[in-house]
Amino acid sequence: MKNLAFNFCYLLGLTIAVIIRSVYSRYYKKSKIQGNKTTILDVSLITLSGIGMFIFPFLYIFFSWFNFADYFIPYEVAWIGVAIFIIGIILLWRSHADLGINWTPTLQIRENQTLIVHGTYRYIRHPMYAAHLLWGISQPLLLHNWVAGFSTLMLLIPTFLYRIPHEEKMLLEFFGKKYQSYINQTGRRITFEWALISGVNDTEEVARKLASRLKGLMCHVNAIPLNPTTGYEGRGTDRQRAAKFKGTLEQAGIPCTIRMRRGIEIQAGCGQLAGSVDI
Repeated sequence: MKNLAFNFCYLLGLTIAVIIRSVYSRYYKKSKIQGNKTTILDVSLITLSGIGMFIFPFLYIFFSWFNFADYFIPYEVAWIGVAIFIIGIILLWRSHADLGINWTPTLQIRENQTLIVHGTYRYIRHPMYAAHLLWGISQPLLLHNWVAGFSTLMLLIPTFLYRIPHEEKMLLEFFGKKYQSYINQTGRRITFEWALISGVNDTEEVARKLASRLKGLMCHVNAIPLNPTTGYEGRGTDRQRAAKFKGTLEQAGIPCTIRMRRGIEIQAGCGQLAGSVDI
């Protein structure tokens, strides 16, 4: 059953977001484009995200087509969604205000574009993407429907996966060391957890392939020998082999740490808890 109060909250936030975007779009239309990395895929993904934010919610709120996919959420949880939505809208406005005339809707560099490192950009490298992510998280808490509620989040994920790496590459090409310094300042290190299984994924060849996949990312690999797990015959890598795996990664420029195994004696190590439950 639709909740009119939370539907209204969504429509109100949507209207405010449209006004914010319309105000700052005026600057974009007046400026010249110096570099353009826009592709058909980029435009298509943006369009799909818009459908998730506008079309599906509109159809759900004003028509009964999606009523079959309704679900119930307690009021307390829905109000948490309102709070997240408000934070997302504020962050959208603030990131637009910080960017000013430097904002573009697609992968473009404007004439006389400057690198913004103040305001929200001092702490978050992609605050506008973060704002949309908060939007996507709050939507299913406001629109209690499996179709309309999750439409934005599901369509934003492929957009982010495509746009963020391409945007970072474009900005590195244009701003060079300035943007690299900004990356280091805001922090973008990704941690990868790697369970070392003897004879399966702990060889030097696997380490080289992993390093190849991670090349270019500011990342860190946490490798931990597999803990004994009920129902699985594989065993953890020994110390010597783990050290070779670590060395191969580090020779390729990928930092790696061999984590200590803890809680094995009481079946509380990584992966052991799930293995101890009978379903």
